[in-house]
Amino acid sequence: MAPSQWPPALRGLVAEREAAASAAAAAGVRAEAEEVERGLESDLESARAQAAQAVAAKEQAVLAREEADARVMAVGEELREQERILRARFEEALAESQSATSAAREEARQAHQAASEAQESAASELKRWRSEAERLAKEARHVRIPSNSFTGAPTDPTSPLPPSRSAPRSTDSFKDSVDSPMAAAPQATAQLPPLLNHQMSVGRSGDLGPSRLGSFHRALSSEIEPADGAAGNKDQLVHALQARIGSLERELRDSDNTHRLRDRAQQVAKEEIAEMSRSVSRSEVNVDYLKAVLVDGFEAGALPSTSSLFPVLARLLSFSPEDLQRAKSTVSPGVKKGAATGGIKSGAGGLQRMGSTVRPAIGRPGSSGIVK
Repeated sequence: MAPSQWPPALRGLVAEREAAASAAAAAGVRAEAEEVERGLESDLESARAQAAQAVAAKEQAVLAREEADARVMAVGEELREQERILRARFEEALAESQSATSAAREEARQAHQAASEAQESAASELKRWRSEAERLAKEARHVRIPSNSFTGAPTDPTSPLPPSRSAPRSTDSFKDSVDSPMAAAPQATAQLPPLLNHQMSVGRSGDLGPSRLGSFHRALSSEIEPADGAAGNKDQLVHALQARIGSLERELRDSDNTHRLRDRAQQVAKEEIAEMSRSVSRSEVNVDYLKAVLVDGFEAGALPSTSSLFPVLARLLSFSPEDLQRAKSTVSPGVKKGAATGGIKSGAGGLQRMGSTVRPAIGRPGSSGIVK
């Protein structure tokens, strides 16, 4: 039966039921749409939150990068400043080292020049001394007596006396015969020059070494013999001359040792300066080793603590108070130049007074020193 043929009540019920079903379906669709919409809104909020987090992370990354760049720039500037400071210190140390090296080389040159001049002066003085000594020996030949009376050898009492001893002489003639040679000997002795003004090695001069002094000493002792009637004074004169020559031999040996010590000190100074120059030219300097070597050298006296190089080295190597005290606690071997000159003058003055006192005032053998 067609729906149009349905009774009105049935048709109304069916229409009502269809309207209710349509409303229910529409409500379901709306609910589902709303749920989908809520899900989409939640996803949108989550996406927005993630986007905000991404933006914040990006901003933090930018800030961190800026901070890192600033730190890198600060560290680079600090390193460049330290490099400038170290370079300035190195250049200052290099300049001081070069100045110290130049000063040391100038001192070495002056010392070498002084040594050459002193050697020439020593050779000249030794030649003068030798000529005066030979002249003294010639003068002493006039006061010769027989060797047995000088040496104390026994004589034959039965043998006839020499004419000079057997013949009677007056007091005046005897006095003249004795005083004339005695007056010549002190005069020749007083003309001997002072000892060398500079303590140099005689062996290097090639004029008069210790061995030749010994032979000359023996020859002079054999030539100087007292005259008749004045044996006591002549003996004293001969002994005084022998003592003086022995003193000169000792002083010449001391001067030879002093010359070697001075050469050794100069060599040590040159080696240390060369080592310091080589160390400064490298990237790193072994300051502790260099300081220890220099302090030991100053303390041992091999290097002079009064040199102008000492304060430069102390400032350059930062000597501690203990190092300064150690370096200045000792004095170089020997006595200073003034003391040596005083000893030389006193010895020369004693030799000039020997004619009247017969006993010479000999200068101290160990009075030689290193000439700085």
